[in-house]
Amino acid sequence: MTAAEQRTSPRDRILLLARLRVEGEAEICAIRIRDLSASGMRAQFSGRPLGHTKVAVEIRNLGWVEGRVAWQDADTIGVRFAEPIDPEKARIAVTGAYQAPATGLDSTQRRL
Repeated sequence: MTAAEQRTSPRDRILLLARLRVEGEAEICAIRIRDLSASGMRAQFSGRPLGHTKVAVEIRNLGWVEGRVAWQDADTIGVRFAEPIDPEKARIAVTGAYQAPATGLDSTQRRL
């Protein structure tokens, strides 16, 4: 059975910057989440081998999510979350008013 067949929820490709904390350690490292689902994630991680260690991942709009490393290769880890999440919350864009920059000088400005 392949890893894709073992998944309990579909994964969507995504690129999110996040932070990873290993249980019992103070150091927090930056990671890039590549796939995210309600039950887990795949992320770029080039740190030391972690085995099946408990970890917490800080995901935008979700906060710290606890889980356990399910697998690891040279530069990627898979994490299974302890509790399901809503991956759509991580996709919510930060919104705000955007105003295009002025294209020319107005009459009150002068060149120096």
